[in-house]
Amino acid sequence: MKVAYIIDRYIPIGGASRTLTTMADSLELEEYQIFCRSIMGTEEVDKKVSVIKNATEILDFCITNNYDLIHWFKAEKVKLITSLLKLRRKRGITIPVITTICQKPSYQNLLLTNIEITDSAALVFIDSASYNDSLYHFLPNTSKRRIYFGTPISIYEEIKAIKRNENNTQQIIFGRGSTDNKIPSDFAEIFKQIDFPNKEFRVYGCNQRRLNEKSIYEKAHIYLYPPQPYKEWIKALSEFDIFLYQLPKNGYSSIDGVISQAMMFEIPVIYYGPSAPAELIENGKSGFIAQNKKELVKICDMLCRDKKKRIEIGRNARERFLKEFNFEKTKTEYMQLYHEVIGNNSPTKVHIPISYRLIKCYRNLYWPIRKELFRFWNRKIKAAIQWK
Repeated sequence: MKVAYIIDRYIPIGGASRTLTTMADSLELEEYQIFCRSIMGTEEVDKKVSVIKNATEILDFCITNNYDLIHWFKAEKVKLITSLLKLRRKRGITIPVITTICQKPSYQNLLLTNIEITDSAALVFIDSASYNDSLYHFLPNTSKRRIYFGTPISIYEEIKAIKRNENNTQQIIFGRGSTDNKIPSDFAEIFKQIDFPNKEFRVYGCNQRRLNEKSIYEKAHIYLYPPQPYKEWIKALSEFDIFLYQLPKNGYSSIDGVISQAMMFEIPVIYYGPSAPAELIENGKSGFIAQNKKELVKICDMLCRDKKKRIEIGRNARERFLKEFNFEKTKTEYMQLYHEVIGNNSPTKVHIPISYRLIKCYRNLYWPIRKELFRFWNRKIKAAIQWK
């Protein structure tokens, strides 16, 4: 089987890009190629990743090399897949397309486009929260799947090989890692409320604006770091005693890879945020899911003082992840889907209600305008400060 994978922007340290590469490399495929419109970052990129100018190059490549399937990974941008699906229609090309939705599909302007819905042989959601999203109630069950992303045993062995920091001091190291837009505005205030004298918080994934304020945060024993290459991040993660992962409640997070990495390291996770990442955790057994910020602080206080509990929760977390989110399940389910779609390339006809079309039209207008207004006022404020 030959599969062409597509992602609009390939980000080597990004969750969707890393997952795509790992999955493509692990599946038993005769051949595969990854196409993108651009690559962000300076990290080393897999040789199978190709930057292309337009969708025509992808379709011509697939036809010339007798590819069986196109698998689209939807993260944020949709320019590349939209042009490809339109061109595929125009030229009457029958190579089936599968769409995997890597973010919350009802978030702001990340909604599925009409052509993604109608021209995908299958829509794959990576968590139950997305699969059951009420905005997509009109999708028939025959056109959608829920497939969790497991972690290959090779990555688990890679993590296992890193000697975990044995913290025999009275200090507790809290830590987290994510892109900066997943860091809530009150994360520092929450940390300050934890009633434990000898603590610090290492926050990875900060943008330059936040890093410019490092010295202010350090007064509260909060240490900020920019995004790290994968291997450096894993080394940093190994030193955490507690993975404190607070996300904005209205965020777009799906199942989160950094939580799974902490679980494989046997680091107890305390989580507060949207529902999807919480699917990884059995509350009170393999981690903690706080229902509010007061409870978040209370759980932190308890774990700081109970080393046996930290060890117990950490071990349960690893066992749960390896059992319930085993990559062999991911491989089996995707290979079954690939064979099913290739053998029956006839997407289920989906009627998109007018209500969805109106919501999408509104979102496509509102969010770009809002973004530009924020940029405009930020420039005005900066100019005013400089003038003074």
